[in-house]
Order: sequence, then structure tokens, then C-alpha cells
Amino acid sequence: MLLFSNLVVAMYSADEKLVSRTLAGDRDAFGVLVHKYQEMVYTYAFQKARNEADAQDISQEIFLQAYRRLCQLRHPHLFRSWLYTIISNECKCCMERVMIQVINACPLGVVYVLCTSSFESLIIVTRVSVLTQFWALLFKVNPRR
Repeated sequence: MLLFSNLVVAMYSADEKLVSRTLAGDRDAFGVLVHKYQEMVYTYAFQKARNEADAQDISQEIFLQAYRRLCQLRHPHLFRSWLYTIISNECKCCMERVMIQVINACPLGVVYVLCTSSFESLIIVTRVSVLTQFWALLFKVNPRR
């Protein structure tokens, strides 16, 4: 248990040093952080996107955001947790962008049901006015005629 504890402390200490070096202008230090966490970032992005090209794009965007926001990191030793928050948020934003594209591509009058892996649920996507018109027409029809 003590060995594992020392390993975790060393990992956090290394991240803290790399963050400090990056903030001091050493871009190679951030490259080390990218190399260290690129598999974790890509794996999470791929689980959400289910597409290799999208996962690569998301991963790149995550590291760009991390680099731009690094000065906002209050506790450099918590870089990994902070990066994970960026990963989660970017994947959610990406899913929202994809859903908006799908909605905008939908012809009016059609109700679509999308299964999203990230939310583990069904999301019913429709345009409210069309659905209202659909129900109004449905209740006007008399099945006995």
C-alpha cells in the first residue's frame, strides 16, 4: 500500500512540475503531458464518439483547450482530474453539436428517436410545432369512418 501511495504522489508531483514548466513557457513540458495522457483522452473520446476520426478531433480539441486554460488551473498537482473534466465537457458539447446537426437535417413532420451512448438513454428529438400539428390531425381523424 505504501508503494502505491508513493507512486501516486510521484505522479502528481511530476504533473505539477510539468504544469509549472509549461506556464513558464516550456512547450516541451506540455508535450510530455500530452504524451502521458493522450491514450486516456483518446479512449474516453472514442467511447463517446464511436468514431475514430471524431475521437481524434475531440482529443486534439481537448489538449488545445487544456493548453489555453492551463493558467486557470488552481492546483497543478490535480492536472489529471482537471483534464478529465475538460474531456467530459468537450464530449458532451460534441454530442450536442451532432444532435443539432441531425435535428437541422431532419425534414419537418418526422419524429426521430436517437440512442446516445453518452447519456445511456433515449432522446426524442422533434420540432414542437410539427408534433402539435401531428396530434391535432390525429385527433381529427375518426377511425370509424
